[in-house]
Amino acid sequence: MQISIGFLGFVLIFALLCGVTLGFLGGKLHTAQANAHLQRQLQASQQEQIRLSGKLEQLEIEKRSLEARTKADIGVVQRLEPIYEQLREVSQRVHSLNEYTAAQDAKVLKQLELSAQTNNEIFRTANALRGALQSNSARGNWGEIQLRRIIEAAGMLEHVDFAVQKSSGNFTSPGQAGKSEKTNSKQRPDVLVHLPGNVHLPIDAKVPLTSYLQAQALPEIGTEAQKNELLAKHVKALRGHINELKKRNYPGDFPDSPQITVLFLPSEALLSQAVMADATLLEDAMRAGVLLTSPSSLLALLKAVASVWSTAAINAEAKEIVELGRTLVERLAKMVEYLQKLGYHLGNSVELYNNAVASLESRVLVTARKFSALGDSTAKLPDYLPPIASEKSQTRLINTDNFLPPESQ
Repeated sequence: MQISIGFLGFVLIFALLCGVTLGFLGGKLHTAQANAHLQRQLQASQQEQIRLSGKLEQLEIEKRSLEARTKADIGVVQRLEPIYEQLREVSQRVHSLNEYTAAQDAKVLKQLELSAQTNNEIFRTANALRGALQSNSARGNWGEIQLRRIIEAAGMLEHVDFAVQKSSGNFTSPGQAGKSEKTNSKQRPDVLVHLPGNVHLPIDAKVPLTSYLQAQALPEIGTEAQKNELLAKHVKALRGHINELKKRNYPGDFPDSPQITVLFLPSEALLSQAVMADATLLEDAMRAGVLLTSPSSLLALLKAVASVWSTAAINAEAKEIVELGRTLVERLAKMVEYLQKLGYHLGNSVELYNNAVASLESRVLVTARKFSALGDSTAKLPDYLPPIASEKSQTRLINTDNFLPPESQ
């Protein structure tokens, strides 16, 4: 029983020792594990500290970089400040320019609207004019008005340089030396231009427009044949007017005048298009005694007429000057004749005076000296004047060697 208790105690002690050992070992193991865990945490903390230190250094570098960049940016901003001011001024100017451009655009738009209205009015007026020119009477009035304007532009005066003939009957034109000329022709030209020497130039205005306007109304492409045909009709109408003027024979009323009639076309295109369509038109008209003219050529012709008048006036003045010179020379010759006679009589007077003085000295003064010898103091002769030089006592002859009487001219 005692052995069992001792064995049990031994077992208990052994168990206790085993438990203590196991507890120690377990505590030591737990401590080791705790130390290992702490070691791992310490290593992790160190690594985190190293990482944070590296990150801090990186942040410090970034901070310095940002500070340097900020300083650089501040310098750039300071340097860009004038440019910014200029850009702001430019922006203000651009804004003002935009406002001005908008205002100008509004004005241009308004002008375009007015131009469109004007074009519409011109179009309506052109259509009205085109319709009016379809009338023969309207064409005639237009031609006469154009003719009168060109004559007035040349500086001519009605009833002096030209006469407007609108009705038939007698015609009276200013001639030379106040004379007048009358004709009984029943047909008169539109205008009769007077030239020096009682010469006259008839002018008649014609307006063949129908075929010309139809040709101009055709488009430019694909209508050449139609256009040429209409221009041929235009030439034919113009030739008809030429033949009509040839039959009227206006210059026949004035035989001394140029045997030619001026046919006036109030538009340059009317003549140029006709000549382009028929190159022989001008020559045929001249052979018929008709001169085709447009506004420019008629103005040049009338200017030439004005020049003829100016030359005639100069010639008339020259003739008058010659007549005055001839009269002056004749009167000078008469005056020289009178002076020569006066000189001759003066010479005779001097000779008679000298004879009287000689008679006085030889006959009268001798007796006077005898009175002085008798002692009569009351009879006193006057003092003698100084003698006159012989060259002064002679009259001067007039030298007529360089004088040409009118008969010798």
